[in-house]
Amino acid sequence: MSSFTRGAFQLMAAQTVFMLSGYALNVFLARHFGPELYGVYGVVMAVLVWAEIFVINGIPTAMQKFLAESPSAALFRLGRRMQFGYTLVILLLFAALTPAISAWLHEPDFKKFLWIAAPDILLYGLYWFYLGAHNGLHRFDSQALIVIFYGLSKVASSIGLVLAGVGIAGAFIGNFLGSAVGLAIGLWRLNRASLVETTVSEHYSRLTKFAAPIILYSLSLNAVFYLDLLFVKRFLPPVVAGYYTAAATIARVPYFIFLGLGFSILPVLSRALAQQNVAETRRLLRQTMRLLFVLLAPVLALVIPNAGSIIAFLYTDAYQPATPILPLLIISIVLYTFWMVFSTIMSAASKPDRAFQLSLVAAVADVILCWILVPRWEGRGAALATLGASACGMLMTGTYVLRRFEFIIPWRSLWRAIIAGAAAWAVSMWWTTAGVMLLVELIVLFGFYLVLLYILGELKDIRKIFV
Repeated sequence: MSSFTRGAFQLMAAQTVFMLSGYALNVFLARHFGPELYGVYGVVMAVLVWAEIFVINGIPTAMQKFLAESPSAALFRLGRRMQFGYTLVILLLFAALTPAISAWLHEPDFKKFLWIAAPDILLYGLYWFYLGAHNGLHRFDSQALIVIFYGLSKVASSIGLVLAGVGIAGAFIGNFLGSAVGLAIGLWRLNRASLVETTVSEHYSRLTKFAAPIILYSLSLNAVFYLDLLFVKRFLPPVVAGYYTAAATIARVPYFIFLGLGFSILPVLSRALAQQNVAETRRLLRQTMRLLFVLLAPVLALVIPNAGSIIAFLYTDAYQPATPILPLLIISIVLYTFWMVFSTIMSAASKPDRAFQLSLVAAVADVILCWILVPRWEGRGAALATLGASACGMLMTGTYVLRRFEFIIPWRSLWRAIIAGAAAWAVSMWWTTAGVMLLVELIVLFGFYLVLLYILGELKDIRKIFV
C-alpha cells in the first residue's frame, strides 16, 4: 500500500470516528433540547467556527506544505510563535465583536453563549497547529490519533456537562475541553527528532506569503458552509434554524470524512511537485479523483431517496420539516467536497492566492443568493443558495486544476460509479423502510453498490491504488 493511500485511509478513518462522535453529540442535543434550543446551539457554533477559520487554515496549512518540503525545526518554532500570537488577537477581537454579532442576529442574549464558547478559539487554533505539523511530517498515524481523541473527548465532556445540569452552556464548555485534550495529545506525540535545524530568516516571508491567502481562501470557502444558517436565523423563526441545523449536520458527513483525503494529499503532493516528479503527481491526482467518484456516488444514491426516514430515525418526527432541505444540502456538500479537494490541490501547487480569488467569487454569490432566496423560500431557499455557490466554486476550481494538470480524470471509474450509484438509487426508491430497518436497508444497498462495482471491474482496478 502506498504511503499516500495508507495515510489517506488512516485520516479518513479518524475523520469517520470524529464524524460519528459529532453525530452522537448532535442527536443527543437535538433530542434533549428540542428544535428551538438546538437551533441556538447550531447558530452559536456556526458563528464560532467561522471565527475559528481565521486561525486553523493559515499557519497550520503552511506547516502541512513547508514541513513536508523541509522538516525545519526553526520553521516549526517560528510557526508556533506566530500561531499563538495571531490566535490570541483573533480571540480578543471575537470577544469585542460579540455584542454586534448578537445584535445582527436579533438575539442579544447570544452574546453570553458566544463568550462562553470563545476560549475554544485559542485552544482549537493551537490544536490545529500541531495537527498541521504532524501532517507536514507525514506522521499520519499520530494525526489520526489526535483527531480521534479530540472527537471522543468533545462528545463525552459535552454530554456529561449537559446531563450534569449545566444546560446548553455545557455543550460549549465541552467543545473547548475537547480541543484541550486534542492539543495535549498533539504535544505528546510530536517527535522533535524528525526536525532538522535551519536558519530562521528564510522562513518568515514564506509563511506569511502562503498563510495570508490561505486564510482568506478558507474564509470564503467556509462562508458557503455556514452563512446559510446565519441567514436562516436572521430572517426566519428560531425553530427553523433547528430544522436547518439537523439537515446540515447529516449532509456534512461526506465533507468531514473527506477532510482526511485533503489532509493527506497536501503534504504528499507538495513534496512531489517540489521534486518535479510529474509521474508521481499524476498518479496521486488520479488516485484522489478515483476515491472521490467511488465513495461519493453512494452518498447521493442512498441519502436522497431516504431523506425523511433518516431525519425521523436520528432526530424524531419533530424534525420532519427538515426533509425537503436535506436532499438539496447533500448535493451541495458533494459539490463542496470536490471544491475543497480542488482548492487543496491548488494550494499544494503554490497557488493559494488563485484558490482564494475563485472561492471569493463563490462566497459573494452565496451571500447574494441567500439574501434573495431565504426570505422567499425559507430553508429550501438557503439550501438552494448553498447549492448554487458550491456548484460555482467546484466548476471554477475544477476547471483551473484540469487545465493545470491534464489527464487526471479516471473516466472509467467515473462512469462505473455513476452506473452503480444509479442502480442503488433505483432500488432505494422501491425499497422504503423506517426505524432500525433503515440501517439494514442502507447497509444492504451499500453492499449492492460495491457488488456492482466489482462486476463492472472497478474494485479490481481500484486495488492498484494500494500498490
